[in-house]
Amino acid sequence: MKQLLPDRFQEFQDQYRFEKRPVKGIDFTTYTIYDYLMGIHVKRGGVDVIDTYISFSTRFSHQLDIFRSTLDRIDSRLTDIEGILQSELFDHELEAADDLLKKNHLRAAGALAGVSLEIHLNHVCANHGIKISKKSPTISDFTEKLKAEGVFDIPTWRHILHLGDIRNLCVHNKDREPTFDEVSDLLSGTKKFIATTF
Repeated sequence: MKQLLPDRFQEFQDQYRFEKRPVKGIDFTTYTIYDYLMGIHVKRGGVDVIDTYISFSTRFSHQLDIFRSTLDRIDSRLTDIEGILQSELFDHELEAADDLLKKNHLRAAGALAGVSLEIHLNHVCANHGIKISKKSPTISDFTEKLKAEGVFDIPTWRHILHLGDIRNLCVHNKDREPTFDEVSDLLSGTKKFIATTF
């Protein structure tokens, strides 16, 4: 709690017990979970002036709400970590693809860039809550679904399909070899897509 919600930690603790509360100062606003667990009743004239169960329930419910908000913070932090790791992985893969391209290993460079593109398309679908029913979806499958759901406009859809065609030329035995310019376009297009589309 202290690490995930430091700004609400004291509020969370105060629901359990006020450290600096005068004994005579117990009322509904200062009655805590600790008081309830200790069996403390506040009476005036022999009559309970605080419904201890309601006060306890209110405080405990407030603690639960604070606790639940930490779950959102955990999800957010995990998403941040995942994004950072994914970004570093893409950077390394695309650097390796650049090196392969410079050494004129066109198919290998294109295949590596294509894998990065495919993985990122999968993440874009997940970020937009788009489910792909196919067991092993392709760049085309992701792109078609993203267009159908309105995430991609037609120019983006066409561009990603074009990048997928170059990737396919690199990884499948076709009638011709990919050109340096095609693989270079695949690399630059993939880098731009990864940097601009989430």
